[in-house]
Amino acid sequence: ALDIVPLNRESSIQSLLRYIDTDTVCYRTTYPVSLAEEQERLWDPVIKHVHEKYQISLQTTKELTGVAQAPEAKTKLNKLLKEL
Repeated sequence: ALDIVPLNRESSIQSLLRYIDTDTVCYRTTYPVSLAEEQERLWDPVIKHVHEKYQISLQTTKELTGVAQAPEAKTKLNKLLKEL
């Protein structure tokens, strides 16, 4: 599949961008507490790294209804992907 990406670069980037609102690291649980703690321990560093290195602020939620990431985050991620 990697050999196809250069041919369909923009399409590939748009496909990746669709995941920003549904990425697992943005969805948390409150129960069981051990899982909530494990999510925090493993996923908070990822969120922090993305913010510190790329200045992209990702919102997290404990709700099932989902979280819409800010347009600014989507714009910055789009720019970052195009620079790769």
